[in-house]
Amino acid sequence: MAELLVHRVRFFDYLPAGLRCLSYNSCSGRLAAARLSGAVEIFSFNNNFFQEKVIPGDDRKSIEAMCWVGWNRLFTVGLTGEIMEIDLQRLCPKYSLDAFGGPVWCMSCNPEETHLAIGCEDGSVKLFEIIPEKLQYARNLDRQKGRVLSLAWHKAGSLIATGSLNVICVFDVKSGHCVQRMDVDRRISSQRNRECVVWSVLFLSDSIVSADSTGKVQLWDWQTGTLLNTHHVTKCDALSLAVNPAEDSIAVGTSEGTVIQFQLLETKSGGGDVQWVRTKTFKYHTHDVRGLVHTKSALVSGGLDAQLVLRPLMDKVETKSYEAALRKVIFPHVGIRVWGRVCGVVEGGVGGGSRGWLEEELWHGWGGAVGELWLSFEPPVDCLSQGSDHIHCCCLSPCGEWISYATASRVCVYRVQYQDGSVTVTRVRALLGLRRWKCWGVGASGVGVASVLDGQHCIVPVYNQPPTAMAIHPQTNNLLTVHTDHQIFEFSLREKRFTDWSRQLQQQGLHPQWVERDTPVTHITFNPDVPTQFMLHDMYMFCIIDQTLRLPTAKCHLYNQAALRGLSANARRSQAHAFKICKKFQPLLHVEMLSEDSLVVIERPLMDINTHLPAPVKQKKFAT
Repeated sequence: MAELLVHRVRFFDYLPAGLRCLSYNSCSGRLAAARLSGAVEIFSFNNNFFQEKVIPGDDRKSIEAMCWVGWNRLFTVGLTGEIMEIDLQRLCPKYSLDAFGGPVWCMSCNPEETHLAIGCEDGSVKLFEIIPEKLQYARNLDRQKGRVLSLAWHKAGSLIATGSLNVICVFDVKSGHCVQRMDVDRRISSQRNRECVVWSVLFLSDSIVSADSTGKVQLWDWQTGTLLNTHHVTKCDALSLAVNPAEDSIAVGTSEGTVIQFQLLETKSGGGDVQWVRTKTFKYHTHDVRGLVHTKSALVSGGLDAQLVLRPLMDKVETKSYEAALRKVIFPHVGIRVWGRVCGVVEGGVGGGSRGWLEEELWHGWGGAVGELWLSFEPPVDCLSQGSDHIHCCCLSPCGEWISYATASRVCVYRVQYQDGSVTVTRVRALLGLRRWKCWGVGASGVGVASVLDGQHCIVPVYNQPPTAMAIHPQTNNLLTVHTDHQIFEFSLREKRFTDWSRQLQQQGLHPQWVERDTPVTHITFNPDVPTQFMLHDMYMFCIIDQTLRLPTAKCHLYNQAALRGLSANARRSQAHAFKICKKFQPLLHVEMLSEDSLVVIERPLMDINTHLPAPVKQKKFAT
């Protein structure tokens, strides 16, 4: 394969929204993550931590807390004062219910999953009964002074602990009365009169754990109302708490970006006395850690720096596996689509808007083994201003003249014209005709492909892992799919069977280094001039696969490009294999092949994202 000319794009100013809260469903192995933009993302622990679904949000409706009920019911609350259930099939709100208590700050479900408790701005805790397809208001608990910022249920389901300003209260659910009140010590070294905000509470079997704005994690005896122990974890706020199912490990998230683990350990070997001991400190974030989840074997944290971090809690790992890999999710696994190949137009859409750039000037410079073609562009052309309504998906025609996008409520088509140095964007009100085209969808029974005008359809054989990327070859009509375990399949839509290359790949097996990758493939593109070549990419690499070359075996090196450069032409041909992997460009948002010898890569450096974030908590460093 010859050298490729790379159009390197770094001006796409995508800025991911920060994470506000997390919620984990142990029944289905799914994690829900709410961002500051109001969007909700669903990740699957059972499928290599893949982002299965994205529910577009609304900038005007922030989400403060989420809660799973049963297998697939997800509820959210926010400062609008509404409780909303999300339809995970249609990816939109199912219904909303006014709580009549002002902004809602927290929510939790009882262990029996029959009632939801929410904490409101007016100091009330409201109970809602969970019934099929809806919620029904039950009653209020005794109102307290000040807003309710956090709450938690006891394992028995008969008590609720709430945290607010300077106080922790315990309520009896049956009577609705406060049965215990614990005043939080707000004295700190510099500001003695500052109010203490109880940001998070946990209700364990025998005690209550609280995290507050003075940087303390405290353990309380809820029966007597006495303080058992205090841990000073930070000079700033301790924002979030999480406990594992066995209640022998607690994680604390702080405003400094650290996550601290406490474990319940024996004070003496063989003795019966135990106490909470600070054991580990993790520093993967730069800003507030607002969301925290503690599963049996991992910690999941999310903060205002927009990073979702999965940290396995495994002290000894003998072999590489998905469960032992540290994951950092910054960019969406789906949702970025670009390119007009003919006129040099670049278009991208993520979240709140769609933008296009028009090519003005080109120059090139060679660096290493890959030619880099840098592009200079005019200021972006804003095709639309959506306000608070988020764009779900968008696309650009190959000629660069037509742009289409879809929100949760409508589909729009625009025409972009460039004449005499000026750009005009016109919305198309109606479409008169359609060419023959194919579409596909993913369901429980597999991948389905349909021809809209011919009325023909077929279903691809079911695989036990969901696909992360799919594409139909424009010339051969073969459907390519890559799944969460990195298996690759090629299905012929004309013959309705897997191709010979796909069967050979499954018989021989993929290279172990390819299967062990923990980042999902997010996009597939084809070489328009060579039908036997296609390209896959994730956040950290892109791979060009040539179907005419031999497949790599487990004994050969998968990343062999550097070794091949020092060989003769005959030796290079004998040792080359089908997978050509490049890790030079990171982190990748999108990669597209333009021709046989050129491609475009969109990078979004993390340092550029950090410059747009709020200033982090200032920390004293040595010798400064």
